[in-house]
Amino acid sequence: MSEGYIDEYTYRDRWCHSFLINQGFALGDNMFFGVGYTLILLWIFMAIGIVSDMFMDAIEVITSQTVPEEVKDENGEVIGSVDKVIWNPTVANLSLMALGSSAPEIMLSVIETVTLLGYVPGELGPSTIVGSGAFNLLIITAVSIMAVDEKMKWIDDVGVFMTTAFFSVFAYIWMWLCIEIISPGVIEMWEALVTLFCTGLLLASAYGMDRCKNRAREKSGIKDDEDEEGSGSEGDEEEELARKMAKSALRILAKKKGDRFVIECVTGG
Repeated sequence: MSEGYIDEYTYRDRWCHSFLINQGFALGDNMFFGVGYTLILLWIFMAIGIVSDMFMDAIEVITSQTVPEEVKDENGEVIGSVDKVIWNPTVANLSLMALGSSAPEIMLSVIETVTLLGYVPGELGPSTIVGSGAFNLLIITAVSIMAVDEKMKWIDDVGVFMTTAFFSVFAYIWMWLCIEIISPGVIEMWEALVTLFCTGLLLASAYGMDRCKNRAREKSGIKDDEDEEGSGSEGDEEEELARKMAKSALRILAKKKGDRFVIECVTGG
């Protein structure tokens, strides 16, 4: 007669196998574990929110980096400098900003895929990415439109908007073709490479549209909306240039002697 022991006993028809659940947990009370796991999930969600905010702050610091650009007068003499943003705003929004806002679901999908190499991957990772994309495309767009007052609304850059809208819809079509038509149930290497290539194509297309818009505005004499707050009338270009040069000088001084020194100089403290 062989001897042994019961590893786990349960009267339930379905139970969860996970490294987080120790042996014998199935014998516990459902209500107790339900409340406990809910509190743990809320704590994890709060931690993810804190880490995501830190990640987004770091990305904003990167994308807001500027370099001084010399300003010359009619005689070609340098009279000052203004700050010029290094990152193109359109490329930054579609790359680093998108990566930061979607970092939790991207990491979830990567972890699930890496831990299940050689096996059928789970549905949680892809579902969160697809759901997040659909939420951003539909819900965020609708809320952004409704949140503005009753004044007339317009799209500032139609070219970039149409490019991102096309690629957003094409992404779902391409995913359906890969999973259902081209190689049902399997993602092949060339499909992944084509998807990665489409990401670069999106960035290049959006950047090209943004450059075309800026060139058209320069030819027509229309200034960008950036840094227009506090500017005077259309004829006060010299005053606007002086304001930008003053801002640039204060930023350079803050890097050399610190923010507190600049604040004391401005406030007279």
